[in-house]
Amino acid sequence: MTIEQAVDSLREEMIGSIQRMVRIQSVKGEERPGMPFGENVDRCYRAMMALAASLGFTTRDFDGYAGHAEIGEGEETIGILGHIDTVPLGEGWDLDPCSGALVDGKIYGRGVMDDKGPTIACLYAVKALQLAGVPLRKKIRVIFGLDEESDWKCMEHYLPLAGEPDCSFTPDGAFPVIYGEKGLSIFDLTGTFPGENSSGVSILEITGGNRANMVPDRCSARLRTGMELETALDEWNHAAGGTLTLRREGEDYILEAEGLSAHGSTPEKGRNAVTLLLRFLHTLPLSQELQGAVRCYLDHMVGHYGENLGCVMSDELSGPLTVNVGVIHYDGAQLRLTVNIRYPISRTVEEVYSGIRESLAGSGYALEPVSNKNPLYVDPKSPLVEKLMRAYQTVTGDMDHPPITISGGTYARAVKNAVAFGPVFPGHPEVGHQKNEWAAVEDLVLCAKAYAQGIAELLKD
Repeated sequence: MTIEQAVDSLREEMIGSIQRMVRIQSVKGEERPGMPFGENVDRCYRAMMALAASLGFTTRDFDGYAGHAEIGEGEETIGILGHIDTVPLGEGWDLDPCSGALVDGKIYGRGVMDDKGPTIACLYAVKALQLAGVPLRKKIRVIFGLDEESDWKCMEHYLPLAGEPDCSFTPDGAFPVIYGEKGLSIFDLTGTFPGENSSGVSILEITGGNRANMVPDRCSARLRTGMELETALDEWNHAAGGTLTLRREGEDYILEAEGLSAHGSTPEKGRNAVTLLLRFLHTLPLSQELQGAVRCYLDHMVGHYGENLGCVMSDELSGPLTVNVGVIHYDGAQLRLTVNIRYPISRTVEEVYSGIRESLAGSGYALEPVSNKNPLYVDPKSPLVEKLMRAYQTVTGDMDHPPITISGGTYARAVKNAVAFGPVFPGHPEVGHQKNEWAAVEDLVLCAKAYAQGIAELLKD
C-alpha cells in the first residue's frame, strides 16, 4: 500500500474526527483549576488527546497548558505544532459555527481550517505512514497548543518542560512552505478623552472587536443627546455607503456599525467596523477632547500600511508593514485601542514604535506595548525546506510555486529549525478568522497526503 492509498483508506474516519472536534467550542475562557484557558478549550484538548491515544500515540499532558502525542523511536524528534484553540465565533454565520456541518463537500465551523482540521490531518498522516509500512526511525511528536490565538502562554509553559524537537513544521499557514514570517507586534494606544458634551452629543461608551488579530466586524456606541440623529445617519449612510444602524434604548441612542472580518495579517481584505463608526461620530458635535481623539484616529490609524502612522516600511523579502486596529474600548473617559502590526523581516519593533510615537506626539495617545514576536527566517535552501518542498511537489505535481514568506505569525517562530507547511493551497481563499469558516474535504485529504509525505521525507537521514 502506498502512502497516498493509506491516507485514502483513512479518509472517512479522519473527516468524522474533524467534524467531532469542530463541534467542541474552544474559544479561550476564564481560567479554572487545571484549565488555564478555560473549560471549553480544555474539553476540546482532552478530546484531541483521546483521539491521538486511540490512533496509537503515547500522550503527555503539561499541566493543562499544552500536551503532545508521540510515536516512533530514535534519538531525533520531528515536531508538528498545531493548536486547537480558536478565535471567537463571531456573528453572521449561515450555519451554526460549531456544527461541523458537511455541505457540498465542505465542512463548516470555527477552527476547521485554523487549526483543528490540519492538526488532525497530521495525526492521520502518521497513521497512514504506519499502514504503508514506513519505519518510524525517529520520534514524531504532535504538539497541541491551547493559546495560539492569544498570548502563546501554552508554549511558554510547555517548551521548557518538554524541550524542543530537532526540526518541526506547523500546519497553520500555507503551502508550499513558509520560510519567513514578519514580526508581530500588539500594543495599546490609550488616552483620557472625556465624552460628556451637554450642548451636543455625549459618548458614554464604545466597544468593538474581539481580538487584535481580527479585523473587527462589529462596533457599537452609546450616545446621549437632545438632538435627533436618525436623519443625519440616513444621510451619512447614503453618502458614504455605510452600514450603521441606530436605535433608542431608554434615553440613549445605540449606534452600531457592521464591517467585514478578516485575519489581522491581511486587514485590506476586511472592512473595519471601528473605522466606520468613528467616521460617523466625527460628523457629530462631540466634546472637544473626544473630537480630537477621533480626528487623530481618522488622520493616522486608518491606512493598512502605516502610511499615516509614521511606520511605513517594507523589504523585498516580506513586503510592507500592515496595521490592524482590532479592538476599541471607551468608557466615557478612558479610550483604549488595541493594534496589531506585522512588520518586515529585516526591521525591528523598536523602529516601528519610534515612528508611531513620533507621529502621535501631542495627540493625547500613549503607546503601551503588549507583546512582540520577532520575525522568522529559515534559509530556503535548508534541508527542512527542501524536504518539505519535495513532499509538496510529489503529492500535488505543482512545480510552479516557490517557498514563500507571510504576514501571519505561526508556532514556527516558537522553536528552532521550524517552518509552516500548509494547509492553504496556492490560489485558495484564506477563511480563518472569518464567518462561515470552511474546509473542503478534498483539500483536507490532500493536506494529509502532503503531511504524510513530508514526514516521510523528514524521517530520512
